[in-house]
Amino acid sequence: MPDAVETPGMSSLEELARYDVLDTPREEAFDRITRIVCRVLGVPMSTVTFLDGHRQWFKSWQGLDNDQSARSASFCRVTLTEGRTLIVPDALADARFRDNPLVLGEPNLRFYAGVPLRSANG
Repeated sequence: MPDAVETPGMSSLEELARYDVLDTPREEAFDRITRIVCRVLGVPMSTVTFLDGHRQWFKSWQGLDNDQSARSASFCRVTLTEGRTLIVPDALADARFRDNPLVLGEPNLRFYAGVPLRSANG
């Protein structure tokens, strides 16, 4: 996996910093989104995720025990790199993810659907 400083989309870190959202408390508006996603898609986990240089941080999460994980294991990083909605029906069958620690170990991810969040400035 590429190092964080080489990952496309890193120029958006300054834009993310402008919003001052990282490490802020949970908010009901975001929690409502993740609950709806779980219900509509019939999945046990859902997050609203922001990526900084070294981690993915969850503004909201359902079905997880923590609010962050390493950027290097992030499915969301691939979504940002591709710049479009990404749907992975079976992560074990997808060469990009089959060796990912989040697939091989807890939480044993299989299905993934991600949509990049963009500001007006990208």
